Amino acid sequence: MKKYILGLILAVCFFASQAQVSFGVKAGYNSNIYVTKVDYFVGPSTNESSNGNGYFLGAFVKLPLLRKFSITPELQFSKRGGAYFSDNYLELPVFATFSPFKVVDFDLGVTTGFFLSSDIRFKVNNSFDFGLSSGFRINLSKQFSLIGRYYLGITPARSITDFNLTFNGITLDPMTKSWDEYNRTIQFGIGYKIK
Repeated sequence: MKKYILGLILAVCFFASQAQVSFGVKAGYNSNIYVTKVDYFVGPSTNESSNGNGYFLGAFVKLPLLRKFSITPELQFSKRGGAYFSDNYLELPVFATFSPFKVVDFDLGVTTGFFLSSDIRFKVNNSFDFGLSSGFRINLSKQFSLIGRYYLGITPARSITDFNLTFNGITLDPMTKSWDEYNRTIQFGIGYKIK
């Protein structure tokens, strides 16, 4: 993870020396859904969901490439909630940003999340969460913007293979083959451009 962050910092420094960049901070609300995919040894698989709330805090850098296209790397702390618990991540989103007008930006990219902690003692969290992100930024002024994003987790945030475990007082079914949970997150927030 340290090498990944160091590489991102070096890339930002290189672009900053080559072009006029802007950077700032952001914060907002996470509405998260854990989509659970359960496969059984006998019978069909099932999909369930668990809703919860959280928040994010972070920083961004906008690196111009062409007149209306930029690369926007970010670094953020994100708390994603479920019905009975919440997980904390350090996330590194990287977006291709299209700016057709001064008032709006459209983002499409990937987000790499590194699991930090959870408020439950249920040690089945994967240390790595990866997915696709898309969204928009409405520029209210030169400094302030409204942010809307959607995250679609591709790798499971939580996997269970030991079905003798007990979770919230429920013993998991030994007939269960696998249990994977994926993050789906809607984000709304405010950005403040420092430069």
